[in-house]
Amino acid sequence: VTVTNVDTCLDRTTFDTQVWRYNVYDATTGKRTELNSSFSFSYLGDYGNVGYNGLWYNGATLIPDGATVDRDLPGGGSVPVDVNISDGLLQRKSANTETVANMIGQRMYYWGNNPDPALTSPSATDPSNGFDAWAVDVIVVASQNRFVVTGGINFTNSGAQYTASTTPSTDAQRMLTTTPLFFWSDALAGNVSFVDDTVVNNLWSVTYYTEEKITPADSAFMPTTINLKCYDRCPIGGLTQAAITTAAGAGGYNDLFYASNATAKLYTATATVDGKVVLTDVTAAAPVSIVGLDMSALNTDRLDSGPMVESTVIVGGTLPFSIYNEPVTYSWITGDNYWDRLVTVTPSGSSTVIVFDKPLRFDYTHDAVNELNASNATSPYIGSKMILQYGGPGDLSGFPYTQDPVTNRWVSSVVLKNAVLLTDLQSNTYITKGVEREQTMQGVAIGNCAALDSSAADALRLPRGSDIAPVAITLTDKPTVTSPPAVIDGVLQ
Repeated sequence: VTVTNVDTCLDRTTFDTQVWRYNVYDATTGKRTELNSSFSFSYLGDYGNVGYNGLWYNGATLIPDGATVDRDLPGGGSVPVDVNISDGLLQRKSANTETVANMIGQRMYYWGNNPDPALTSPSATDPSNGFDAWAVDVIVVASQNRFVVTGGINFTNSGAQYTASTTPSTDAQRMLTTTPLFFWSDALAGNVSFVDDTVVNNLWSVTYYTEEKITPADSAFMPTTINLKCYDRCPIGGLTQAAITTAAGAGGYNDLFYASNATAKLYTATATVDGKVVLTDVTAAAPVSIVGLDMSALNTDRLDSGPMVESTVIVGGTLPFSIYNEPVTYSWITGDNYWDRLVTVTPSGSSTVIVFDKPLRFDYTHDAVNELNASNATSPYIGSKMILQYGGPGDLSGFPYTQDPVTNRWVSSVVLKNAVLLTDLQSNTYITKGVEREQTMQGVAIGNCAALDSSAADALRLPRGSDIAPVAITLTDKPTVTSPPAVIDGVLQ
């Protein structure tokens, strides 16, 4: 490994702050907001976590459906709980709109042919030129809001690695104008589409989508079944290994779906007593699942349905493809991986599903008065909208991140002061407090360190014990405690 030393001068009195964890408190009462969003467990000597966002486990083998694991208790010890793993995952997707003007400074990911001649690689035949995606920033060019390719992205085990473009930002080739455009936005927590450029560009809007997984506790299951209809990419129920082999030798992955048609295919999503969700293809009278099937011949390990709507919805436009314009749709994912399946837990021997709290969602527009770091006062994220989610103490997420060009660390581009006001979708108000912070000295011009002489023997040495004067400590008498503590871990007793 070659290490290159770069002279750096740091200011010992001026710092940048990173807040790695925030708590959220009720703005009226000041009480810390508690959510039962997840808990940790052990199984066969390994550890994991299960909650609203699914299951994670560091063991070498998958946890089987129906397994009993040991749930860790806050005060120590454990209790047995049963893990219930569905053959798939039902999600609800809702469309939202936002003006491009409120997205200035946001970075999104874009997949497509190389739009920038400066972003090249040895692979001349690769349309992505060796990158996994393009970084697209929403910036103002000549007083107009534009989607501009600013660099290439490679996804690695160390995170997303960014390679900046050297082409001037005003270069027309870097500006994405052909519609429709489809992106992924971390700040808006999902897919973003831009389909219309017929209005004045500063009034442009984008559509972004929020997704939520459907559990047996969801209000849509009243009493136990959701009736759905599908028009495009409608999955066939009762698939077998023989059907996978046949598809691999014929039409491929598409053979796992019915042909697109203006006549709906019908499905039922059913909540079962053991905490699972089952999607049944009414035509085949069989569940939709590929769990346990070898999909390698089709170069995939999962099956994703097209959008479905509840049976009472009248779909407008020209079917089957107008289904993609519906504001609320459902989709079914199935596969062997945890993230492709619904995971619920019940107390061992019980059928009562432990309900995990859905994270609070805040539609937040960043303001300069809320920014903790003075160095971010002119950040392009000032005035930019982002979706924040709070899953419980210390777990406030959704901030955009930037890679430090010197350390290669990814740090938050937005750092909130304490007591920033947040409002959830039900208009409840909360305030923030950073509970885990890190400070780093700011870099300054190398000339500020010119007078330092490291050649002198004692000029820059570390302190020795002899440099520290004796410290006198006088302990007061231990107080007499006559009542239990009033507050434990931030919770009023």
